[in-house]
This record gives sequence, C-alpha cells and structure tokens, in this order.
Amino acid sequence: MRALDRWQTLDAFDRRALPSAAWRLFVVRISLAVLGVQRTQRKLGRFAPAGVLTLEMADPWHRRALALRRVGGRIPGARCLARAMVLWWWMRSEGLDPRLCMGVRSGVDAIEGHAWIECDGHTIDETEDVAASYQHLDWRSPK
Repeated sequence: MRALDRWQTLDAFDRRALPSAAWRLFVVRISLAVLGVQRTQRKLGRFAPAGVLTLEMADPWHRRALALRRVGGRIPGARCLARAMVLWWWMRSEGLDPRLCMGVRSGVDAIEGHAWIECDGHTIDETEDVAASYQHLDWRSPK
C-alpha cells in the first residue's frame, strides 16, 4: 500500500498526531545521539515539568504511540528508547506525570533492553505482557 493510501485510511486524530510525532522524534533522536539519555531527559524535563493531571483515557496516548511507531520506521535509530522518551516528554507537556521505564531480559544471543512508558496504571507504547517480561531497571526520571 502506498503512503498516500495509508494516509487516507487514517482518521483526523491520527493524521494530526503524525506531524507532532515526527518533529518530536527527530529532536529526541538527535539529542540522544549528541547528549545521551540522562542529559536529553533532563533538558526535555525543563521544557515540560511533571504535571499533576491523571490519565483518564489511555487510548489517545496509545494512538500517539502508534503514530511514533509509524514515523519511527522512517527515522534511522528511532527505536523504543527514542519513542518512549518522546512519549514521556509529550505527556508531560500535556500536564501528566509519566514514568520512563527501562528493562532487560535474556535474549537468544544477548541481553535485550527495552523502554516504554507507564502512567497512572497504564502501560503506553507496549502491552503489559511484554513490559512484564523485562526485569525493570532502577531508573530515576528527573522531576
């Protein structure tokens, strides 16, 4: 299916999410390459301090995470850590206080790492089963 055909199958919410996802992912991907994880997260945290709102509905964030996956397939190196960092930043900019989670597990040939977002009991950009299959790292997100 051509890109234009896929675009036409999206509803208005998903179409609006793609440009927002694209520019955020581009910024985070470059920042991660230049500054690393901790400095990138600290800098993003300054632009979007932790909020006090609670996540009432997770579906819009799952759809934004899907937009990040769609865009991330076209940006080299835009894997789970970059997508999770974008969601963390995006959710904080909307007044939420998400948690950037990282975990490891034994893979076939090596140890595998993964990153995802949790907020108010919801796992975003990942299923709860997959997130549970990773040993959580003690990662301190900046406030």
